[in-house]
Amino acid sequence: MSLNFKNSKQLMRVLAALLVGLVCLYHAYFVWNYSLDFPFQDDTLLVEFIGIVTAKKITVMQFLQELFKVANDHRLVVPRLIALIDFIIHGKLNFKTYILIANINLGLIFLFLYRQFRKKNLSVVYFLPVPFFFFQPQMYEVSFWALNGMQHTFVVTFFVLIITLLETRNNVLFWVAIFIAFCGTFTHGNGILAFPAAFFMLLVQQRYKEAIGWIAAMGTCLGLYLWGYQSGQAASPTFDFVKILESFCGFIGANMMAFSHGETTYAVAFGAIIVGSLGLTILLKLKEGLFDKDKQRLNDNLGLLTLFCLIICTAGVISVVRSWHGIVISSRFALYAALSSSILYLVLIDYLKESVRRLVAITAVGFASIFWFFSYCVYTPIVDNRYYGYRVDEYNWVHNNTMLCVSDGFMNNAKTFMTPTYKQGIWGLSDFWNQPAIVTALAKPQWDTTSKFIKTVSVEEEKYPTFSAFRNIIELRCDEIAVQKNSPQDAIFIVLTDNRTQKRYMVATTALTKAKKQIVKDGSFLGSSFTVFIRTPSFEKGLYQLGYLINHADGSSDYHLTKEMLTI
Repeated sequence: MSLNFKNSKQLMRVLAALLVGLVCLYHAYFVWNYSLDFPFQDDTLLVEFIGIVTAKKITVMQFLQELFKVANDHRLVVPRLIALIDFIIHGKLNFKTYILIANINLGLIFLFLYRQFRKKNLSVVYFLPVPFFFFQPQMYEVSFWALNGMQHTFVVTFFVLIITLLETRNNVLFWVAIFIAFCGTFTHGNGILAFPAAFFMLLVQQRYKEAIGWIAAMGTCLGLYLWGYQSGQAASPTFDFVKILESFCGFIGANMMAFSHGETTYAVAFGAIIVGSLGLTILLKLKEGLFDKDKQRLNDNLGLLTLFCLIICTAGVISVVRSWHGIVISSRFALYAALSSSILYLVLIDYLKESVRRLVAITAVGFASIFWFFSYCVYTPIVDNRYYGYRVDEYNWVHNNTMLCVSDGFMNNAKTFMTPTYKQGIWGLSDFWNQPAIVTALAKPQWDTTSKFIKTVSVEEEKYPTFSAFRNIIELRCDEIAVQKNSPQDAIFIVLTDNRTQKRYMVATTALTKAKKQIVKDGSFLGSSFTVFIRTPSFEKGLYQLGYLINHADGSSDYHLTKEMLTI
């Protein structure tokens, strides 16, 4: 069918659909360029599991114990099974595959939002703010951290599937929904919250018999989850109501952190607006379902409000057990903030008159697109640093049997199983550092007698409920090495050479963000100036010579030694 572009409404729909697609495609491009097959932090739990179940013959009971074993407050059954299937098929773990799975889950969640939107019979133009809220790098720990990404995205994906199944009111699919809720429970700690969240839908629809079965299933699932449960070192309930409330609202309004990175006031305020607005809507929906005679709009936005119930439950639990040392707003929870903003908008436009709806939609598109731009400005350097942190640790692992992208304490504990599993081929490394251009450059250094580094020393505190760990952090800033990162493949590494042993350590740099006007002009978020953060306990004490290695997108490399010396 040919399109008649004389119809302005039709043209707007086509342009809106194209813009939605472009935002999604840019996210896919961003993830593809910054994903690496490398185990980061808790990803090593998958390595440990595969190492145990393949090291010797174990009984079925021992296998189940390892499969359901608690790790950092969570039972990782579904991620462990995925890793096991991957290992059986390929003979090694592929962490980039798990990142891909997490992002496919994000796509499914996004499709759920679009499906709920289509029920409103509105033009796709009104959907425009949602992809800007959803596909952005603020939740980089979900998009680029293999295990963490699978945990959070599977919980939400399972839950939106539960909502979809419950909407059918089919008896068989109701039991399928219970099974999926069990899967979510044994994926991540907040998976069990699918039961009380979905109970809201059953209650509103007065499906009391199913609600009784649902609660019975929740009790069974919770009992199994708590059987032999051991709490992790980072969780400790607090009774400070102010901290809990601030964390709760900040958790939900975290999108505002893109405008004021490090400052939580706006996030807490925005979260309070979302909670107040949607919380009132949820109460009115309950009243409509339980007491009102007119139920013509009973199912309007019910799926979206049920999803927000999961977010409320998750925010509540996280705020109680994690806010003992302050407001809890971190990248791994930004998925729920993006969903909260999207749900608020989608619910709002449904209840407004057409004239007001257009004004709200235009305002929301402007706000969401600015948020999307600021999010890439703020978090692209962090993602870039994380990616190249993995890259340098491929070198550091082979040459120094260590990793610098995690704390020294974590690395000391993980070595006991990371070393043998690496030798067994359970996990491996890329051939990035074996490229002829890099090998040649490292063998033939050039002298740089002009570049200078500004040094700052600070103390980093790693806090836990029962103890605190302190370590010195050396920050180096350089504004004189004219290397423009025009693509993710352009990289600059700091090289620290121990004067005594001549051992080389690679350290990732963090490029500084350009001014907003310059970003628009150049089309690149990253500037030529950079900083480097060095955790001193991860290095042997001594005197180190500073150098830097530049790897260009075209594959060429050059290595420079400076006269700068660093004492660790």
